[in-house]
Amino acid sequence: MPDVYPGYSPAQMGNLNKNSTHPNPWFPPTEFERMRGLSGGYRIFHHPADPIGPIQKRPNFLEDKPFLENLRWGAVKGFQIGTVLAVNDIITVNAIDANRARFARYCFIVPPYIAMGVSWVCARELLGNLSKEKNALWSYPAAMLAPATIWGIFRNSFERGARVAVFGGMAAAAWKWNKDNGEVMDPSHSSFSGNGVHIMKDYDHVNGIFKRHHTDAQGWKGWPFEIDSVKTWWTPTDEPGWKKHVSPEEAKKGPPTNF
Repeated sequence: MPDVYPGYSPAQMGNLNKNSTHPNPWFPPTEFERMRGLSGGYRIFHHPADPIGPIQKRPNFLEDKPFLENLRWGAVKGFQIGTVLAVNDIITVNAIDANRARFARYCFIVPPYIAMGVSWVCARELLGNLSKEKNALWSYPAAMLAPATIWGIFRNSFERGARVAVFGGMAAAAWKWNKDNGEVMDPSHSSFSGNGVHIMKDYDHVNGIFKRHHTDAQGWKGWPFEIDSVKTWWTPTDEPGWKKHVSPEEAKKGPPTNF
């Protein structure tokens, strides 16, 4: 059976309805829907944030904006983070009272954070332009070696620097991957947001509620569904409505053998 739902790879089938003359024809699950594992109950409608076809990249200021502007962003963010941590260190951790001592402590704590922000932006820009594929995914976590080195030297600890490299690299790679894949990890920027566009929900007229569709074998039943007991939590006993229109023998038949 073709792999239509779900998965991060493109579907293994084409759009059999591509020649339809309908102004907004039915279409197979979009790539975004396959990655999210969700589908719309009313397939004719689709939200502009979830276009038919390959997932569109979301804006990434690190690649779209000028280098100097990104450099300023790194310096400002480093200054802001360093200031917050310095104030906490001066007031809470060490409880320094003398103003001169406070200023000296502030000047000691803040500069490394500014240098870390600036160094990561510079390293990412350099690696992104030197890589075979411009702005490749690996350049984001690799660029974390620069701020990790600064932090390790500042704290005089290899372990602390390695920790920044590992966890910072993971965060940077996730950021890049999310932007390249239509911010699939941030549904607020997609058609699956809870902003009133309930394309992944079907309205249950009997109970007066929206039922969420998903893409497993029982996805047509929607959620929430009735649960008879704990034993049927994952296997709800709801039956599809079409069975009441056929004979009992026809309703009990399984799928065709050549399906």
